[in-house]
Amino acid sequence: MMVFPMNAVDDDFSGSRKYSVAINQDGTQSFQDETEYTQRGTEFGALEYNQLCAAIQGFVSCTTQFSADRKTVTETDVNGRKRITVFGKDENGNRLITETLKEANDAVIGSKTTTFTNGNSTITEEVQV
Repeated sequence: MMVFPMNAVDDDFSGSRKYSVAINQDGTQSFQDETEYTQRGTEFGALEYNQLCAAIQGFVSCTTQFSADRKTVTETDVNGRKRITVFGKDENGNRLITETLKEANDAVIGSKTTTFTNGNSTITEEVQV
């Protein structure tokens, strides 16, 4: 999952933007930003745009399948990666939830098992990467 920063800022300056014009050797003109900034804004270019679009497409293009007994849920993103969630119980009757992340080729990225222990309201999580 991609995580994008949530602290983007705009350019901050007083008045209007200011530009100088340079005449190039081939007769064309180039513009140079001469604005005095109190704060430069967050860069957002093609790389960030493409990453954002890929994340959105992966989210909205996810398919979810339930096993016949409803104990296993498989979510597959647009790139074929999977999160498989299995609901069950251990030998003591404690509820278990096991989540496994897999690449498109079914190679395991990692897993997490959560145990809800009966009687003492304890939740134990074990992560393997």
